[in-house]
Amino acid sequence: MKSRKLLATVLTLSLGMVSVAHASLISFATRASGSVPAFLSAGDVKAYVEGLTAAPASAGYCDAAPAAWNGLSNQTNCGGVANNIAFDISATFSVSAAQAGTWSFRIGPDFGLGGALFIDGAAVDFRATDMWWSGSYGDPTQILAATLNLAAGNHVIRAYGAEACCDGAQQGQYLAPGSTDWITFGADDGITPRGLPEPASAALLLLALGAMGAARKRAHG
Repeated sequence: MKSRKLLATVLTLSLGMVSVAHASLISFATRASGSVPAFLSAGDVKAYVEGLTAAPASAGYCDAAPAAWNGLSNQTNCGGVANNIAFDISATFSVSAAQAGTWSFRIGPDFGLGGALFIDGAAVDFRATDMWWSGSYGDPTQILAATLNLAAGNHVIRAYGAEACCDGAQQGQYLAPGSTDWITFGADDGITPRGLPEPASAALLLLALGAMGAARKRAHG
């Protein structure tokens, strides 16, 4: 009886966390870049990086779900190396009916070998030159940016790039319609994707369901 009550409590807390999430979902993936080809288009960058991320990460690289698109680097988030890195960084977020309209986005990257920005699968910016924002959005040649109309619903912004050296901290922000404040994607940004739990919430839910299954097995074993 006690075990059932405990499982019920964990499940209730997990479901509660799923329903009260208040953040976009960040994905961060790095791979060893090796020999990087000359990028001629945004599609070239995307194809190159996705070709690498199709395989598991080797030592010094990783797949992660950071709390925010802020201060991201292979060294910080993967405990990895500082050189020869291919990046795939994204944020999944939701636009409410009241927020539908013109949104602006800006990415502060460290893509020394070039990079590209996609929103909902469409290329919106691309540079084949060395980009290092150095903590400032003042130089438009050192960032990736876009402004476009978004309808209500879930959306995905994704940055791809490659870096030879030396893995500086990266950031991603948005400017909602009618606002003058740029917001960093992440914890409490208020644009939680609908129908998708935060990673920690999903993990708790799976843990609770697994525990319930184990309890049933013992009861019938």
